[in-house]
Amino acid sequence: MTTAAESTKIIRTELKKIGISNRRVSVRAENYSMGSSINIEIKDATIAMSTVKAIAEKQERIDRCEITGDILSGGNRYLHISYSTEASAERAAPYIDAVREAMEAIGTEPTNALTSITGTGILLGSDRNMGFQLWNGSKAGMHVNTAECAARIVADYVAENAERELDALLADERDAELEARNAAEVAEIAADAYPALRLLA
Repeated sequence: MTTAAESTKIIRTELKKIGISNRRVSVRAENYSMGSSINIEIKDATIAMSTVKAIAEKQERIDRCEITGDILSGGNRYLHISYSTEASAERAAPYIDAVREAMEAIGTEPTNALTSITGTGILLGSDRNMGFQLWNGSKAGMHVNTAECAARIVADYVAENAERELDALLADERDAELEARNAAEVAEIAADAYPALRLLA
């Protein structure tokens, strides 16, 4: 098993292979008495967290109880990935005005109404603490008090939704390709079994 320091080197190497330098993504190891962690800070707002996670998560080591699924103590290596304050603010910037408009539409009085954050597909509602709550589809999300905080979370939700949509599209394309391949194989088998069918094809 690799050490945390060795794992950080592996992650840096894999990131460099796809053109991401340590100046754009910082990767650091931290050791403590009962385990270790790899702390990754994305400094470039244009880099998708999912890209970094796909590379880094291979170095995470968490032992769980086979029966309960609980995390076992000792020797675990946790993975923490986040955007820097500056990168997070840059990602949030395109949504800040729409978030402010939605907050103004909701107002400060508690209500069950939800309003759409323009151009995002994310909804905003009020919560019991006189703040706001974000909704991603039918799923209730984070509680927020400021437009800046909400816009950062909206940026994350928008990115997650776009990735899900792309994954679904690629899955549909793979399914269609597989279906077409299977249909062609069935037709070929049938034509070999019944040569007369080949003439009709």
